[in-house]
Amino acid sequence: MRLFYSIAILAALSITFIAAPARADTDHRLALVAGDGIWLQPESGMHVLLLVAYDIEGLPGGTHFGAEYNTDTLRLKYDGWKWFDGKLEAGVAVSYEYKFAGLLIDYYRQGQKDSARGFNAGYLEASAFLKIHLSGHHHLSLTAGARRWFFTKQSTTSSALILPPETWVIEPRLNYTYWNLQSDPSLRDRHRLFTRARGWALGFELGVDWRSQTRPWGALDPAAFDVVDPRNDPEYLIVRARQCIRAVCQLHNRLMAQIAQSASWGHGEDDLTRVRLGGSNPYVVPLAGAPWAAFLSEKFLALESSWHIAVWEGLELGPLFQAALIEDTERLGREDTYGTMASVGLFVDWQLGDFQIDLRGGWSPTLDDQDSAGQFGIFVAGGWQWD
Repeated sequence: MRLFYSIAILAALSITFIAAPARADTDHRLALVAGDGIWLQPESGMHVLLLVAYDIEGLPGGTHFGAEYNTDTLRLKYDGWKWFDGKLEAGVAVSYEYKFAGLLIDYYRQGQKDSARGFNAGYLEASAFLKIHLSGHHHLSLTAGARRWFFTKQSTTSSALILPPETWVIEPRLNYTYWNLQSDPSLRDRHRLFTRARGWALGFELGVDWRSQTRPWGALDPAAFDVVDPRNDPEYLIVRARQCIRAVCQLHNRLMAQIAQSASWGHGEDDLTRVRLGGSNPYVVPLAGAPWAAFLSEKFLALESSWHIAVWEGLELGPLFQAALIEDTERLGREDTYGTMASVGLFVDWQLGDFQIDLRGGWSPTLDDQDSAGQFGIFVAGGWQWD
């Protein structure tokens, strides 16, 4: 019933926005994406991506409405209210994720899955934001959000696993962005999953999570688990800081170099809020060859270098190299103990008119606990947009 009522509320909001009077010059866009992340050897598994998104630009006041269904998540957004010649902008958003939030259904330790520690997680979230567009490519935004978490066990979940409490969370965020990337379809089209725009950008985020209740949770019983995981003892007030940089340089008319760097620091976090690393999809800090969300960490430093060779119009391919310094890679609760992970891979990024094809594969030699040869994985996706 909880799922039914949540979806009914979101559907009603969606119908309300779409049915609102629209100007004659509105722009409608429909985007479809299907993809699959697969880790091949020695650990095997996969996660499917299915995305349907609908956007309307040019609503009254120059506003925008967007609706997105992504695998198990429904998101609605209404934004673009602007004042002072566009320098001040506001918007609201609602999200509902049913089962796979944070991929907590999977629990990986050193690249190996432990089904007894996985469980279902979902949430209902609402937020409002205010952006200030400053001169010289500088932007500030303040977001105020509220989230309600829900948890259930899977058939494979150990009876001894303690689930997190179904808590309310207040989530204020302050963001600074410097944005100097040139216009590119990968920045505006939802079915294009990876950025290839020239220029550079950086961002900083400061955030707080204020939970209504908390307790230690997870694999805490040494009689039921060979190795306990004591990392999930969060604070009522969680503090986090995150940072990212993307820089793209055109070295030749057929060669482009791109560097992406990200880092995180957190205090009082648990696996609900930690950043996901591992895999070759756009929803994680990438580590090719590793399972999707193989590592969860609030303290890490990651770097990716990719070399884009323009084969012909719309088609780019090339090698990529990734490395990350990650706290507590073994999930033993060892703070200030870091492990180094690295990977190499290849990618194909093809903007084929209204279509998009992405193929990425790689190998992580540092994930060698099960096999000295490391781990291998691929990600493939195809998308189409009607405008």
